[in-house]
Amino acid sequence: MNCLKVESCCCFSLETGGKIMGWIGVIIHGIAALIFSGLIYKISSLECKPDGKTEFLRSSECSDQIALFMGAAIFGLVFTLIFVVIYSNLIRGISLRQRGKILPALVMNAIGFVVYIAAAIILPSEGSIAATVITGAITLYFLIVLFALYAKIRNEKNGNHNV
Repeated sequence: MNCLKVESCCCFSLETGGKIMGWIGVIIHGIAALIFSGLIYKISSLECKPDGKTEFLRSSECSDQIALFMGAAIFGLVFTLIFVVIYSNLIRGISLRQRGKILPALVMNAIGFVVYIAAAIILPSEGSIAATVITGAITLYFLIVLFALYAKIRNEKNGNHNV
């Protein structure tokens, strides 16, 4: 697969670029986890008033809506924490030269790229098409970088340094 072979990531070595990608992922998803935690705290403090209204919700099914929002916030928190673990494993896998720890990030980015492209086709935005193309290209580039890093470590483990 020489067509997907890259030697560097944004002017850094593959390893450094992969670690930067990992740290950015850990930081962004860590912040998201904190936001979801705050949201869960705020939702847990909501109470339905006797007339079925709360500070944010105006419906007779107030408690059902609070439960729905709580479930969505908990799902978001768990989802972001999974991403923190995946990106932490990416960093660790690069440092320890263990391709198995890189694989979850590679698979997650591949799935994310496919979902992004499918969403762009099915639900085209009314915004700039250029922004969609640029974002897709950047996502594909980082996917290729992770694949090249995975392949490099795999080849080192197999004793084949020339491929």
